Amino acid sequence: MNRQSIVNYTIGPVASMLLGIVSIPLITWYFPAEAIAANALMITLVVLLSTVMTLGLEVYYLRHYEQENPDKLLFFCGFISLVFLTIVMSCFYALTPSTLSAWLFGQHNLVIEWLMVACFYAATTIKFLLCILRMNEKSFEYSLSQGVNKGLYVGLIITAIIVGKTDEQWLVICTLVAKFFTLAYLFWIVGKRTTQRIQYYFSSTKLRDALAFSIPLMINGVAMWALSSIDRFMLNSLANSFELALYSVAFNFATAAAIVQAVFATVWAPHIFKMIKGNNHVVEEYQRVLRHILHIVIALASLYGLTSWILTWILPQSYSAVQNILVSCALVPLITALAGITTVAIQVTKKTSKIAACAAVSLIVNIILNQWLIPDYGAVGAALGSGAAVAVYFVSMSQAAKTEGASLNLTYAYLATAILFTMGAIVALELVPGWVGTCIWLIPFLFVIQQNWSMVKHGCASLVRIYQP
Repeated sequence: MNRQSIVNYTIGPVASMLLGIVSIPLITWYFPAEAIAANALMITLVVLLSTVMTLGLEVYYLRHYEQENPDKLLFFCGFISLVFLTIVMSCFYALTPSTLSAWLFGQHNLVIEWLMVACFYAATTIKFLLCILRMNEKSFEYSLSQGVNKGLYVGLIITAIIVGKTDEQWLVICTLVAKFFTLAYLFWIVGKRTTQRIQYYFSSTKLRDALAFSIPLMINGVAMWALSSIDRFMLNSLANSFELALYSVAFNFATAAAIVQAVFATVWAPHIFKMIKGNNHVVEEYQRVLRHILHIVIALASLYGLTSWILTWILPQSYSAVQNILVSCALVPLITALAGITTVAIQVTKKTSKIAACAAVSLIVNIILNQWLIPDYGAVGAALGSGAAVAVYFVSMSQAAKTEGASLNLTYAYLATAILFTMGAIVALELVPGWVGTCIWLIPFLFVIQQNWSMVKHGCASLVRIYQP
């Protein structure tokens, strides 16, 4: 994986972040809190179903891409996932009197119902199309798909505002329509820029082996979805829709942290799967990357803490509390990125049941903490509960990786995670004055600069040379 590919993978998420800076104020100023809450729940549901319906087979596709015929492998994994989705949706509508749109809005809406069902198929298909681009190292095309989705979303929101469609259902419609255009783009780019084709293949023997590998990963995916999303449902039931809207806005502003997790997850697994021989670990590579990612986590969390006060200028006064929980929200994807290092180490040995077990333990911790904290602290309680649960996931996953031979030195990472979480909790609970809560983030930020001083000097010197007349 070369530097240019990593830069390319970053372009789309960064573009999405910049577009998000445009869209979030528009949404909070023009759409009611109920619309923001309903849209957040809908997005959460789409992520859940696309995680479940793939059955973890997209990871099986990545893991075996180099060892098997990729055309046959694509059909095998994609076919099983889409058939499973069809069975699940048929059972849902046959056995339940309610509908998805009624659950979201309190009343049935046929248009949104059909759009959501189509979106489930689109989201499941998109996961496999993105895997094709990853394994073919089409980093720019992969990255562009995220920019296309966010750009269309922002354009549709602006259009809805101009024509006066700012009730809660139109925000959901904008999200769904943008997803369909993203699917169309991916079909076009995969056909044009890769040699990947579909070749019929099915084997009942292979099905058993594939599901034995992938279902624990699907369980892990569901648990991780719940770990990062169940707080929204619990906020909706234990607090109110405004607390959910406030929490969703805070997570939207934590996009840079989500970018680190998304780019790292995209690059890391294919990079390791191409390096390994058999089931052997590359511990030196794990340790090297852990150090770099940890410093990025510390630096980003510190920057969020140092700049969170800016949000009071661009958000309505009622959303002023967002600045207090911003760092705690950002730590959720950042710590998940750290856990991704040891997650792939376990996938190398194919002992994926341990991944599912770690995720299940963390989910239980998340539910207990949110049940305890949300009634009293609302969005603050959700941020702290989710952050603590993700930290448990990181520690348990790292210890599980050690039992599989990936013996990493994690003392520094554990200590840094504990310090960042504690500082985020102090700020979120407003235990210190606002200016102190901002200034304390200078300490970890300066520490990272000191640890990477030679790299910082080299980067500054390069910038000076570039801009010298």
